[in-house]
Amino acid sequence: MENLEFLQLSDVAKIREWQLDPYYEDYFRRMPPLENLSDEAVFAMFEVAWTIKVNHKTVGLISLNNFDYESKQCEYGLIVEPGLGSTAKMIFDTGREVTQFVFQHCKLNKIYTRVLSGKRNIQVISKAFGFKLEGTLRDNILWDGMFGDEDIYGLLAEDYYEGIRLTQEHRDKQVQENLARCIEIVSLNEPQAKFPKCTMRYTL
Repeated sequence: MENLEFLQLSDVAKIREWQLDPYYEDYFRRMPPLENLSDEAVFAMFEVAWTIKVNHKTVGLISLNNFDYESKQCEYGLIVEPGLGSTAKMIFDTGREVTQFVFQHCKLNKIYTRVLSGKRNIQVISKAFGFKLEGTLRDNILWDGMFGDEDIYGLLAEDYYEGIRLTQEHRDKQVQENLARCIEIVSLNEPQAKFPKCTMRYTL
């Protein structure tokens, strides 16, 4: 079962492992090499972070950094190991929990992420969370000896709450449709049946 746990000092070894793997280079592009830092120093680099667990195994990391309480925003980062059968659903579920934390608990107005232009997989994930492309910063990062562009994706509190409202409207509509079908079925089978006899199940 997928779940989130707050980052612990014991998770630093896994973070060091990820940094040495080219697959995760986009996440670590602004971090110094961790090999010369103590575990405590590495741990302190993360303002707020969770590890993603599947069957008690660490398979990913979600971090929130660069909190700006004056502008009420922070930066989002994500690592998910490849080869997981339920990756898409896991990313969506964990992302939903984190955005809820940002907007409902921290009361921020915006969460954003910087994506190296051309990293389509990360762009797709960002859009799945409801992030919108806000623009491109040209030659914004030096990577492998070359300057590269970065795309900025952002999610505003108003977008987040609008998504919740639309989701609730969809659920309410689904409930009403299911109840209407149920009443119709009962009416066809039992002409005198009343609403309380309806036992059809529906999923929210």
